[in-house]
Amino acid sequence: MTHTFISYAREDGGFALQLAKALRAAGVEIWLDQLDIPAGVRWDRAVQTALETCGRFLIILSPAAIDSENVQDEIAVALDENKTIVPVLYRACKTPLRLRRLQHVDFTGDFQPALAELLDDLQIATRDNTPMLLSASSTKKIITPPEGMVLIPAGWFLMGGDKEEREKPVHKVYVDAFFMDKYHVTVEQYQRFLKATGAENPPEWKDQIKFPKRPVVHVSWEDAQAYAQWAAKRLPTEAEWEYAARGGYTGLVGEPRYEYPWGDEIDANKANYDADGTRGYSWEDAMRHLKEVGSYPPNGFGLFDMAGNIWEWCEDWFAEDYYKNSPERNPKGPASGEYRVLRGGSWSVNPLSMRCAGRDGYSAADQGGYIGFRCAQDALF
Repeated sequence: MTHTFISYAREDGGFALQLAKALRAAGVEIWLDQLDIPAGVRWDRAVQTALETCGRFLIILSPAAIDSENVQDEIAVALDENKTIVPVLYRACKTPLRLRRLQHVDFTGDFQPALAELLDDLQIATRDNTPMLLSASSTKKIITPPEGMVLIPAGWFLMGGDKEEREKPVHKVYVDAFFMDKYHVTVEQYQRFLKATGAENPPEWKDQIKFPKRPVVHVSWEDAQAYAQWAAKRLPTEAEWEYAARGGYTGLVGEPRYEYPWGDEIDANKANYDADGTRGYSWEDAMRHLKEVGSYPPNGFGLFDMAGNIWEWCEDWFAEDYYKNSPERNPKGPASGEYRVLRGGSWSVNPLSMRCAGRDGYSAADQGGYIGFRCAQDALF
């Protein structure tokens, strides 16, 4: 009885998957239905067995979990069988009375410091009755990301889609761990770059600086590259971008794979896009339609606005048929081309362009009012 059973509500599945993978990478033996129920095995029986035989019961607390009958049933079993219970607070909620005496680990803020605290708690919880699960080498993997960035763990996923030819074929890809900006680069961040380097202001700058928390737009690929180099970062590759956008839903080994960072259904409460088909593409429209970064819920990795608001520059050259012969590990795009990759859709597009698999290519000199970027950085352990 050494594994940690992870209980969660379906609505919190992306976070549960992210947490499970991070714990497993650190050497913790976990059980999560998304990862550990083989094909052909009845879900209810597998859950019952895993719950009855676990050493620890980790409960992900959120409003959805409080309302979930399955989660409440699992809590009751864990209490009845005197399991070691480890509450994790994912979203603010009223903690069930029977769990209030237990200290929780707060994941409502930055993921990585909370993960380090959780690993310490799991180590303490097992000290008296089970072998230590964390070695010195595994704890070194817990690092603090640079300010404003999130650690995206290494892994495989299914990249591409079937809606447009440029997304085909769906193919298996591996990316190394990397850091990703939580938010689009904002106007106020870009203004610091301009002051430090003397670079030329982008178009419509007088209007942009009125909204410092909005993403900077009217920036070319070259502008984004210059900012990234100044910040000691880089632009993400197209593969990194899609892997990050999917938020831990890889589509492999029974894991779900969704059209959007949050699921398969388009939702105007989760992204800024042309929901009613009335927005134009002219530059002056940007100031009317852009939203401040972080205006919508994050995905499973804690990244904001991976769909909508602005198109994001990626490092790669763009080619319609690149996926047909792209490398399986850490693809970096064609060696040359006419256009650079844009991802994510914007305030001016329909839902088709906002999908995780959606991709486009623009001239590196393009400075549209719907184009911005976020940065990435290598994660060196």
